[in-house]
Amino acid sequence: MLDSVVDRYAEGALIVGLVWAYRDSFVAVLALLALTGSFLVPYVRARGEAAGAVFRNVGLMQRPERIVLLGTTVALAPAIEVLFPTPADWPRHALAVAGLAVLALSSQYTAVERLRFVLGTLPGPAGDGERSPTRSLVGRALVGLGEVSLEAVSADAPHAQVAARGERPRLHGVARAAELLSTVGGLGRARYAPGTLGALPAVPLGWALAPLPVAVRIGVAVVLSVASIPVVERYVRAQQLLDPQEVVLDEFVGCLLCLVVVPFEPLWVLAAFGLFRMLDIVKPWPIRWVERRVHGGAGVVLEDVAAGVIGAAILVGARALLARP
Repeated sequence: MLDSVVDRYAEGALIVGLVWAYRDSFVAVLALLALTGSFLVPYVRARGEAAGAVFRNVGLMQRPERIVLLGTTVALAPAIEVLFPTPADWPRHALAVAGLAVLALSSQYTAVERLRFVLGTLPGPAGDGERSPTRSLVGRALVGLGEVSLEAVSADAPHAQVAARGERPRLHGVARAAELLSTVGGLGRARYAPGTLGALPAVPLGWALAPLPVAVRIGVAVVLSVASIPVVERYVRAQQLLDPQEVVLDEFVGCLLCLVVVPFEPLWVLAAFGLFRMLDIVKPWPIRWVERRVHGGAGVVLEDVAAGVIGAAILVGARALLARP
């Protein structure tokens, strides 16, 4: 209890500090959205559990993810700005701004996702296990058109029974789109080296981003990394597996994080690609810690994001050393 309260104070103090630092900029609005979203996420869970809902890693931006995202971007932003200066009319520390933007959007999304979960699973007022008409109507509106509803992840769902028999459910609609994205167009189903093949499309994307300022490239990579979490989460829940081996979208975004901090030159591209794959395979700390502690779609993606961030930090350090006279 004390640990959770202290963590809330620490997280709130960090974001409030960012609100004050950017008080004369539009970034203050992003920081306020991030602050309200970060407080709404645990509030919706607490209210839902008090009403009888049982949460199982619902949403993409829970406390570990928020800490990793905000802590990493804020810590690296000054070093990135020194190495790769941004235009004078840009807000200070562009990487921290990108992190705030991602946190603002993803935390609000997580709060809505948890509200959707509560409205979709709580029984009606009679307590007979049936949903009330109001809850059913609102729940359906929030769930949307996706094939994989919240009921599909319950223990007695038909998809769970199919997965228990070792079969894979056939996906349609939004779930099918999540499958195509999670496997990077089917590359993850390759018989040999699916992780390497899944990371390869990051190279042409890195080439397309190369003319942009490095802060913009990093921002794009961070946004894609966070956006991939709900995609993988949707597919993981549909397949009823913790970490389907065919999911390689995480390798794609992790490799991109390494590529955006180096010049698009053959040796640097090879170094970035090879370093990421080595870190992804060996999994040194804290990659192994993320793998064990964070579950669901967030765990699948953040493990490779951690590898990409570590690789990017090593590459930035190597560039700085090589640039010294």
